[in-house]
Amino acid sequence: MLDALTDQFPSLKSEYIERKDVQEALKILGFPLAGYEFRELIKDIPSNLDKIPVEMFMMLHAKVKESKDMGRNFQQRRVLKERVDVKVCLFELILSK
Repeated sequence: MLDALTDQFPSLKSEYIERKDVQEALKILGFPLAGYEFRELIKDIPSNLDKIPVEMFMMLHAKVKESKDMGRNFQQRRVLKERVDVKVCLFELILSK
């Protein structure tokens, strides 16, 4: 995963990433975040910490990935529920005729 980022963010070779680059790095990894989502993600990182250790970046990545996976699962369950509701409505419509 980090190999995909080291060309664009050479500081990763030194085991850190600049705070200003974290959002862009997550975007490159397939997790684009809106500004408010990114602020929520990094709210626990001290504001005076400009160089984020790789381990902390990996934890942020895992947190975003887990959050997106949970959202995807919720959306899939909602779609399945809607499909069942549509089938029930169609069945009731057929029986009422």
